Amino acid sequence: MKYVKESAIIFGITMIGEFLNELLPLPVPAGVYGLFLLLLLLCTGLLKLKDIEATGNFLLDIMPILFIPASVGLIESYDAMKAILVPLVVTCLVSTIVVMGVTGKVTELMDIGDMQLLAAIESDEELARADVLGENVLKLSDDTKIVKGAREALANIGIL
Repeated sequence: MKYVKESAIIFGITMIGEFLNELLPLPVPAGVYGLFLLLLLLCTGLLKLKDIEATGNFLLDIMPILFIPASVGLIESYDAMKAILVPLVVTCLVSTIVVMGVTGKVTELMDIGDMQLLAAIESDEELARADVLGENVLKLSDDTKIVKGAREALANIGIL
């Protein structure tokens, strides 16, 4: 029943996005309206992450399967794309490289203040100290992963 409720919430927000797309004369896809509405509800606290988390994680897990119909459609329209195949491949490669570069630069420029990220912790001892002192700022949806990681780190340095 939990998944039915969470699915109803997600699809309800999606439907509101569809209605907004029909009502507003802006050239914005309905999915974008839905995503912004979901973001607004989560940020204001009207909707809690736990209310949609399980179904959202499930949808993320099966996302590759959802691309199969689009891939089959591309394969079926190969004859139509054959004439523009080289420009299409070049465009995809260049845009991928640009997106990766911009994402990397933005990440470098982000100011994280005094927060210590797990990726910056080089040894098990540092990881254990960070966890014990509560400096672990990486919040996962499943805190048991953090606890398991701390337990393994403590075992590796001989404390546990």
